[in-house]
Amino acid sequence: METLHKEEKPTARKTETLPVLGMTCAACAARIEKNLKRQDGVFESNVNFATNRATVEYDADKLDYDALVGVIEDSGYTVPQISPEAQTPSTLTSEGVTSEPEDWEQKAHREEVRDLWRKLAVSVVFGLPVAVVGMTHLDFSGNHLIQFVLTSIVMAYSGNRFFAGAWAALRHRSADMNTLIALGTGAAYLFSVVSTFLPSLVTTALPNAQAGMSEMSGMGAVLSPPMAPVYYEAAVVIIALVLIGKLLEARARAKTGDAIRSLIGLQAKTARVLRSGQETDVLIAEVVVGDIVFVRPGEKIPVDGVILEGGSAVDESMLTGESLPVEKQKGDSVFGATLNKTGAFQFRVTKVGAETALSQIVKLVGDAQGRKAPIQRLADTISGIFVPIVLIIATLSFVVWFDFALPEARLTQALIAFVSVLIIACPCALGLATPTAIMVGTGKGAQRGILLKGGESLEIAEKIDAIILDKTGTITTGKPALTDLICAPGVTEENLLKWAASAEVASEHPLGEAIVREAKARNIALSPARNFRSLTGRGLEATVEGETVLIGNALLMKERDIETDSLKVEVERLSGEGKTPMFVAQNRSLAGVIAVADTIKPEAKSTISRLKSMGIEVAMLTGDNRRTAEAVAKQVGIERVRAEVLPEHKAAEVETLKSQGKVVAMVGDGINDPPALAAADVGIAMGAGTDVAMEAADVTLMQSNLGGVVTAIQLSRATMKTIRQNLFFAFAYNLVGIPIAAGVLYPFFGITLSPMLASAAMALSSVSVLTNSLRLRNVRIGE
Repeated sequence: METLHKEEKPTARKTETLPVLGMTCAACAARIEKNLKRQDGVFESNVNFATNRATVEYDADKLDYDALVGVIEDSGYTVPQISPEAQTPSTLTSEGVTSEPEDWEQKAHREEVRDLWRKLAVSVVFGLPVAVVGMTHLDFSGNHLIQFVLTSIVMAYSGNRFFAGAWAALRHRSADMNTLIALGTGAAYLFSVVSTFLPSLVTTALPNAQAGMSEMSGMGAVLSPPMAPVYYEAAVVIIALVLIGKLLEARARAKTGDAIRSLIGLQAKTARVLRSGQETDVLIAEVVVGDIVFVRPGEKIPVDGVILEGGSAVDESMLTGESLPVEKQKGDSVFGATLNKTGAFQFRVTKVGAETALSQIVKLVGDAQGRKAPIQRLADTISGIFVPIVLIIATLSFVVWFDFALPEARLTQALIAFVSVLIIACPCALGLATPTAIMVGTGKGAQRGILLKGGESLEIAEKIDAIILDKTGTITTGKPALTDLICAPGVTEENLLKWAASAEVASEHPLGEAIVREAKARNIALSPARNFRSLTGRGLEATVEGETVLIGNALLMKERDIETDSLKVEVERLSGEGKTPMFVAQNRSLAGVIAVADTIKPEAKSTISRLKSMGIEVAMLTGDNRRTAEAVAKQVGIERVRAEVLPEHKAAEVETLKSQGKVVAMVGDGINDPPALAAADVGIAMGAGTDVAMEAADVTLMQSNLGGVVTAIQLSRATMKTIRQNLFFAFAYNLVGIPIAAGVLYPFFGITLSPMLASAAMALSSVSVLTNSLRLRNVRIGE
C-alpha cells in the first residue's frame, strides 16, 4: 500500500512597516509590541517610539495589513490611512516630489506642534493668574472659586491629552507616562476641589494646614488666615511645564530625521524626455523605463539610466560622499539626484520610482532607523515595568509621609511626595536614548555614503577587532592597468605600445584590454591587425603593418627561438611586485616587456595603517596565487595573507578567525563574496560591487574608496558612545530624581522637591537626551 505524504505549504512571511501616531513614551511602544506579538501569525514586532513606526513580520496567510492596523488601534493609537504600497519613502506624487511617508510624518509633526502650542497657550493664559495667586497666597473674595474655574479650563483642554492617554492605557490594563502625569496633576486638582467646596473636611483632618502650603508652591509667605489649602497652581504649572518639554522634544525629534529628509529633497521634479520625436519636459512620475532623457550642464539627473550619447563629469557626492566628480561616457551608469557638471548627454532610463538608487538608499536608511540595537533591550525591559514601579514608590512615599510627618503637615507632605514622584519619573528618556542616536547616526552615515542595516550592525561594528579584506576590487581597483613599459635597445615606448595594442584589439582578455586602454589614453594611432590567433596558455600572434607580433610568456618566446635573457632581471622584478609581465616580439626579435597589474587603490595603504592604529588586526583573502598576493600585501602593510582560496572556502576562513575570539568584519565586492560577508560578524560591501554582495552585507559603502571602512567604524563608535551617554543619563536621572522626590533627603538636610520643580526636571530630561543625540551630526569622522 502506497503511503501519501502531504507537502507542507511554505509560510507566506511578509513584513509591513506601519506609521503609528499617539505614542508618548517607550511604555506605549511596549504595549503595542505586546499586543501584536499575541496575534497568531505574528513572528516578530518592533515598535519604535522615536520614529513613530511599527515593523511587523507576519504570516500573510493568517493576517493582513488591515488586521495589523486593527491591533494597533485597539491598543489606543492611530494609524494614518496610507495604502501599504505607499509605505516606502521613495513613492512619488504626480508633482514629482516624495509622497506619503514623508507627507504623513511631516503632517503629523506639524499637527502635533500646533496642538502643543495651542494647549500651551491656554495653560499659560489661564494658568498664569492661578500660579501668581497660589504662589503668593493672595487672598480676596472668591479666590479659590476663580482658581477652580481657571484650572478646570487648563485641565480640560491643555491636560486632556494626558488624561485620555491614561484612560486608554487603563482600558488595556497598562500604564505609561500619561498615567503618571494624570495621577499627579489629578491628585493636586481633586484635593483642591475638595478644599474649595468642602473645606471643613480638610480643615478637620488637617489642623494648621496653611502651614504646609508653602511647601507645595515653594513660597514661604503666608498672607491669609488659616484655611483649607489648595494646590491649583501645582496642577496648572505642571501641565504647562510638561507641555513645554513635549514641544521641545517634538522639535528635537524632528531634527533627528533631517538627514533622510535631505536625501529625499535631492530628487529632481521634472525630466526632459524624447516624446513623439520632440524634447518634452514631464513630471518625474511620468518617466518610464526605456525613455530617452536629455541632461544639460548644471542639471540634476532625474532618474537612473545608461548613457547613450555624450559624456560629462557628474557630481555623485550626495549619494556616495565622494567629493570629486566622476567622468561618465557612453555605456556608463548614471543615477537620479546626482548633478551633471560640464557636458551634455542622453541616457536611456533603466530604473524609476522605488527602484532608483536614491529610493533604495532612503528605504535602507528608513529600515535601519526602525531596527533596534541589542543594547536597547535593557531599556525596553525597564520601560515595561517602569511605570508600575513608580506608582508603587509614589504610594509608599505617601503612606510613609502620612504616618511619620508632623500631624499639622503630614497630608501636605504626603501629597507633595506622591505628586513629585509621579511627575519627575520619566520613561521617555529611556525610550529615546537608543533610537534617536541610531536615527542621527544612520542619517549621518547615509550622507557620507555609508548605509547601515540597523542598530545591531552599528553596535557590532564598534567591537570589530579583526578585519578581512578581499584583494580584488577592495585593496586593488579590480581593473587591470598597464604599469610598466620596458623597451629593448632601439625600440621606443610608443612603438612598443602601438604594436602590442594593435595586436590586442581583437583580444577579449582583460590584460589585453588594459594595454589597448593605455594606448588610447596616450592617443596612439593603432594599426589594423590581421591573422589574429590566440595561443592558449602562451599568448597571442597577429600581423601588424606586415610584421608578425607575438605577445606572451617565456614559453611562447622559447618556442619561437626568441632570446629573452637580456630582460630576465626586469621580468623577475616585475613578478616579485605582483605584476604580470608579458614579452612582446616583433619580426622574431624581442621588442620589450609590458607589465599589467590590478593596481592598488591610492588610499589602501593609509587606510590599512589607520585600521591598525585603531587596534584592528588586518588580513587579506584572495583567490590569486601566493606570489602576487604577498607582493600586494607587502605594499600595503598587511602581514596576514591567505592566498589561493577558492570562493566556496572564503566563509570558512572567516569562521577560523572568529573561532579565535575575534569580532570579524569582512570587506568585499565580488559575486563570490556574499557567503563570507554573511559569515562575518559584520559584512561590509563596496559600492562598486554586485547587488548580491550588498544584499548579504550589514554595511554598504556607496563608493569604492576603502577609507569608507574606517569612517563606518568611527561612526559606529561615536554612535554607541552617544547611546551609552544617553542611557546613563536616563538611568541616573531616574535613580537620583525619584528618591529625592520621595523625600529621602529631608531627614538629613531638610530638603524636599516641589512638584513644579519635578515637572521642569522631567521635561528637560527627554530634551537633554535628544540634544545629546543631535550632537552626532557634528561629530568629525573619516579624518
